[in-house]
Amino acid sequence: MAGTSPRIHEPSIYMDTEQVLHAVQLGLTTWWALINAGDAPRPRQVSKASSRWLRREINEWCESRPVADLPPPPNAGKGGTAEARARRAARAGAANCNTTTEAA
Repeated sequence: MAGTSPRIHEPSIYMDTEQVLHAVQLGLTTWWALINAGDAPRPRQVSKASSRWLRREINEWCESRPVADLPPPPNAGKGGTAEARARRAARAGAANCNTTTEAA
């Protein structure tokens, strides 16, 4: 096909609720609470029965969030280094060992 350029897949300009929740890493209730408080972008009406968020507005909202001063949660980096995984595996193995012996 001479003279035609390949089509480049671009993400949709709109995001549905599931895509937004995945992007912002929040639950539905928290997300709607932020919207109702005026702290998050409102969806756009794209048809009579359908509303979506503009991808650009979601990206801008995410980028506008302040940098956290909070320490990471206790489960952050749960995978850890190979050494840390080995220590956890050893502790788990020791906890699962049956150290009692039965008398014959």
